[in-house]
Amino acid sequence: MAKTESTLTTWRAYGGGGLLIGGFLWLVAVIVCQLASSTDTAFRWVELVGLIVVGLGFIVLAIGRSGSNRIVGKNLVGKIALWVAAFGFLVWGIWDIVTRSFPDATKLPDIAQWIIAIAIFVGTVVAAVTIQWRGVAGPIGKWALYAVALLALLFLLLPLFSVTGLGVWWVGFIFAIITALTGLAYFLNPWPTSPTGE
Repeated sequence: MAKTESTLTTWRAYGGGGLLIGGFLWLVAVIVCQLASSTDTAFRWVELVGLIVVGLGFIVLAIGRSGSNRIVGKNLVGKIALWVAAFGFLVWGIWDIVTRSFPDATKLPDIAQWIIAIAIFVGTVVAAVTIQWRGVAGPIGKWALYAVALLALLFLLLPLFSVTGLGVWWVGFIFAIITALTGLAYFLNPWPTSPTGE
């Protein structure tokens, strides 16, 4: 029983907490910059930190503490999917702050935006399926990541309408809220009676 509780604390507190805190910082940056019509570097750094924390949160969810207590259990596909999602968020954050902090920096190429969107979408949707299948997460936690995948899918669909998903403020606004709520779902996740992920 003690081992189960310790296992829960590891991925829930750090992984879910990473998504929650990162999503919140990201949300604050989006709101402040939009209301102030500002591209202040200080707030862009907050956005960068938020996206990086989200990425690190996905990594923690994939790794766990002892290697066997991750949210996807011991499923290799699920672990890889979470790492892919983390990659998307990390690259997005780093490239965003570079392009906004240095006017002469190369803007994010269309192909790179597609790669980021696809990485986040594929990573989150595969991880969501794995999380649901393994049954490690609680009732809400098993479904939460699907919402993040849907927002990533929106990133993929917007270019079809000549709109750049990564550059639309309201997409980031909704995405940040959904990510934070997903983190909250994992942080408060009730542990199932007989987890199948171990």
